Amino acid sequence: MKKKWLRPATALTIALGMILLLPLIPNAAEAGAAGKPGSLTVEPCGDPGPAEGDGAQDAGMKEDLATITLEIDLYKVAAMEKEDGYDSYTYELLDAYQTLAIDRDIDNDGWREQSQMAAAIALAGECMETPDPAGNQPVYRTGRAGEKIADLEPGLYLVIARAKDATGYVRTVTTDAGERNIVTTADTAEYTYTFLPELVTVPGKDPIDGVAGTATEYGPWKDDVTITLKPEREKRFGSLEILKTLLTYETSSDAVFVFLIEGTDDAGNLVYSDEVTLAFSAPGEKRVQIDNIPVGTHVTVTEVYTGASYELVTDREQHVVIEVDTLAHVEFTNDYDRRQNGGYGITNHFGYVESEIGGGAGGDSAGDGNTAGGSWSWSQLTDNETIPGTGEDPGSGSVSGSTNPDSGSVPDAGNDADQTNGTANE
Repeated sequence: MKKKWLRPATALTIALGMILLLPLIPNAAEAGAAGKPGSLTVEPCGDPGPAEGDGAQDAGMKEDLATITLEIDLYKVAAMEKEDGYDSYTYELLDAYQTLAIDRDIDNDGWREQSQMAAAIALAGECMETPDPAGNQPVYRTGRAGEKIADLEPGLYLVIARAKDATGYVRTVTTDAGERNIVTTADTAEYTYTFLPELVTVPGKDPIDGVAGTATEYGPWKDDVTITLKPEREKRFGSLEILKTLLTYETSSDAVFVFLIEGTDDAGNLVYSDEVTLAFSAPGEKRVQIDNIPVGTHVTVTEVYTGASYELVTDREQHVVIEVDTLAHVEFTNDYDRRQNGGYGITNHFGYVESEIGGGAGGDSAGDGNTAGGSWSWSQLTDNETIPGTGEDPGSGSVSGSTNPDSGSVPDAGNDADQTNGTANE
């Protein structure tokens, strides 16, 4: 085994996958707790913080993570031995981790890189396209997030967070900078959380205001170490299907039906709004699937236009809650009411055309790529007619709605918008 000087990670994680480093200066006055078993407590996330910055933490994250059992797997990467008369340790990499390079001058970027390398070794089977658990390194200890994992030998440990009894929790993601990272995930009812692997030493030292300093400034070694993870999360989405049944068809014109889909969160705030239309040229059934609705959304589907010469034989409003891995479903049925009134569905398609800023006194020079003003174009499309220049179908099929709507506002510049209406000729 390789024997090296250890410059340990601190007991507080300040950013996703980033560990503060503690420079070790010889200090004979600090004997430390040589060889004494220690403990590690891994908090799943911090308290809510500012919207930006390294200390940021989403509100409600801690409460949401508390709804699942988040477990911590510890993989022992190296053994540690206290240096007599010095405030430092040496360590020996275990055989499986001999390719790691943790030197005395390693910085935060280096810790991140070594954490990724250690994870690739520890989770080798899980990282493959076809997982092979036999390729994994053994887990040294497992405990629950937020609870003390006791009786740990002095050493360097890889921290992996996952949901209890989870499978398929190891993924490889690409960052905005093009870097590929191994991450682990945990799902709650409404969110997917992403954790980076981290390396931490037991024993360790506390940081001072989140800033690294000398060994003397950091005080004595602590056998009981606590770190706080900083996961990222994203909303989970589900889908809704509308089934429309027309019992009898009046043959003079197409039968068109328009549905308003609105969703609110638990507090009653509008978080989703969309409209869809279905047209029939014969009796029967049609379905439309609406995707990308936030999980947990309370959805009301209203048939706002029943078609000329047709009447509903089911409720006009229906209510569902969007769930993960479950296609929410509502059904509406109409029948001929013996009136002969032509009707059709209209999708109002709005397109915004920007105009370039011209040159001249007091203005920007032409051709600088900026825009100012512009004009809206408007066209009416019947069900299943494609939007000019796009080939898109605003009618039945699978559609994606809009979240966090700005009710009553004109569509944003640079985007197209559709509005579906029902019209009757009586």
